[in-house]
Amino acid sequence: MSLESPRQLPRVSVVLPVYNGARWLERAIDSIVAQTLEDWELLIVDDGSTDDSLRLCQASAAKDIRIRVFRNLTNQGLARTMNRLVSLSSGRYIAVQEQDDVSHRERLAREVEVLDSALKWDW
Repeated sequence: MSLESPRQLPRVSVVLPVYNGARWLERAIDSIVAQTLEDWELLIVDDGSTDDSLRLCQASAAKDIRIRVFRNLTNQGLARTMNRLVSLSSGRYIAVQEQDDVSHRERLAREVEVLDSALKWDW
């Protein structure tokens, strides 16, 4: 997928809640950008951080149109932030990325393979 192409519905919506996670965020975001499966969107909600988290997220979004950043003006907590992220997602699948996680390069490809296979089973 070209980074300049018009928005299409992604295969995977990666949701990333953030609260004062500046020291880990670049590694977490970079590990999604480096995925072998390129058909994803990364949705980030900054939950009222008081550190440099929002700026770091916005800088990443400026480099890749698949990354979208939103902000809660006040801290809403993890449950509300996750609900907001899920409501913003448009992918067939949803993957959770925590602000201090680093995902294996093949994480999304392997997860999609398993999920696609499971949907073919006769339950």
